[in-house]
Order: sequence, then structure tokens, then C-alpha cells
Amino acid sequence: MTEPGWIRWTPPLTVVWCTVYAIVHASWAIGDAPDFGDLGESFLPEGWTPVVPAASAAIVAALAGTRAAPSRPASWVLAVLAWSCGIALLLYAFMFPLSLLMALGALFGQPVSRADLVVLLAQGAGAVAGVLASAIAVLAQRRARAACARCGRVHGRSPEKRGAPSPLWAYLAAYLTIAACLVRLGAAVPRGALWRTSPGTSATFLLTFVALMVLAGTLLPLALVHRWGRIWPAWVGPLAGRPVPRWLVLGPALFLGAGLTSYFGIGGGTAVATGMVAPDWFLVVALASYTLWGVGLLVSASSYLALTRPECPAGRASAAPAPAERRTRAA
Repeated sequence: MTEPGWIRWTPPLTVVWCTVYAIVHASWAIGDAPDFGDLGESFLPEGWTPVVPAASAAIVAALAGTRAAPSRPASWVLAVLAWSCGIALLLYAFMFPLSLLMALGALFGQPVSRADLVVLLAQGAGAVAGVLASAIAVLAQRRARAACARCGRVHGRSPEKRGAPSPLWAYLAAYLTIAACLVRLGAAVPRGALWRTSPGTSATFLLTFVALMVLAGTLLPLALVHRWGRIWPAWVGPLAGRPVPRWLVLGPALFLGAGLTSYFGIGGGTAVATGMVAPDWFLVVALASYTLWGVGLLVSASSYLALTRPECPAGRASAAPAPAERRTRAA
């Protein structure tokens, strides 16, 4: 079966993007890097740190994009290498969700400096490089699993339709997410942390942030695992029975899951372990809650990603009984 278009254009795009990203950061390591403000581009060591995974991702993408598809063992090797590069790049840019949130705060009157915008662009480029490297890992992994080139399923073993139930582990992850959200909100009540504002923070921004926070910890994980998150339910009227646009749910889940896990789980955990901050009960509860929240969203999102793949003609053909089998059933 002919491979879809993204499999053809993702390898060359990854080669170009990751090569440029590596060259720019190498020039910053050799010469003068731009002003990234007080927090810097990353909590990880800067300079040469992102150059190696970016350059490696470009090489792996070039190998994965060759006309002669690598063998299954070679594809597994490329998948492992690509996942390693992608995760390393995403970890280096894990502050991107927070930087984006701060930049969006300008819509509510929050001050945004030139250094903030430079950090946003640098981290955004790193996040894109990490996503592209991860896409190469998915491509190589599909070939290694002998999965369908069009949809990524192993027909006969993977769910074929949106209406299929979510697996038990996805439900457990979703309700763990809700529990973590409630623990985080409950821990903030004695301190008044949810409604306490800092200088320059508008009340509108704070209320909007809290409302979105609650929805991200309750409605979003439920939508990831329940059927109404994939097919519009009856109470939405004209949309009832239609497919929910998958990225309407999947995009926020992946963005928030990756952001919470990396910032609080990795960044916060590193800060506590290295003595950068002195932990108290509230900090420990907050870091643990946010980390479980992020991991739960990512796990549930992986199930949603599989269940909302477009239906594949090869899957319908494999599910349909052969002519002889149909005659036997009819008899």
C-alpha cells in the first residue's frame, strides 16, 4: 500500500529543521548567544547540549527517508535513536508551554519583554525539532512492527473504529488525572494560592487561568477515554453522531501533559533534588500532583490517538469475511 504524504515529507523537513537548529545553537555556543533573560533558554545546561540530539535527529531522519526502506531490525534501531533524540530535544525545550502561556498573557495586559519573545522562539524551535524527531520515531516503529503504512494499525489486533471502548489502563490514567487535579486544588485552599494575585496580574487573567486549569483536570481527561469525547453525544444537537475533531481534544492533552510532566516532574524534581529550592509540604504535594496530572493526560492521550485514527480501507477489507465464508454463514 502506498505510504501517506506525511511519511514522504517528514524526513526531509526534519533533516532541514534539525540541521538549521543544530547550526544556530552551535554558533551560539561558539560565539555570543542572544539575551534570554534571567531564566535562560532551558533549565538544562545550554551551549552544546541541544546540538548533539538535533544533529543526530537529522542523520536518523535522512536514513529513515531513503527510498529503500530499512529492514525491520534496522527500523527498530532507528526508532530507538529517533525517540532518544526527540525526547532529549523536548526536554531541552520543556519550558516552552510556560513561555507560551506568559506570551499569551499579553492579551490580558501582562508585560512581555523582548527577551521573553526570544526565549519563546528558541524554545518553540526546539519543541518543533523534538516533535519532528518523534515523528521519525513513529515512522520507523511502524515499519519495524510491520504495521499498516496508511493508518499505523496492525490490522486484526488494533481497534478499527472510534466507537471501540477505551482500554482499562486509559480509564485508570484519566481518573488518576482527575484525582491529581483535585488534590492540587485542595492543597491550595488553606493557602489561598488559587486566588492570590501577584503585582501586575489582572483578576481577569487569574480567573481565566483557574477556569481553564479546572477544565484541563476534569473535562479533558474524561473526554480522552469516554465515547462522547470521540463522537458527539445526543445533547449537542446537530453535531450528534459526528466525529469530534481529534486535535480539539488531543492537542490540548498532549500540550498540557508534556508541559506539566516536564516542568513540574523534571524541572521541579531536579530543583528539589539539587537543593535549589527548600521543599515544604505544599511544594511536595503540588509537584507530585502536577506530575501525575501530566503523566495521566499523556497515557490517556495515547489511547485516544489510537482510537481516533481514520478508518482504513485495509482494515475494512481484513474485517470482511471472504466470499466462501459468507456463503457458509448464509447456509
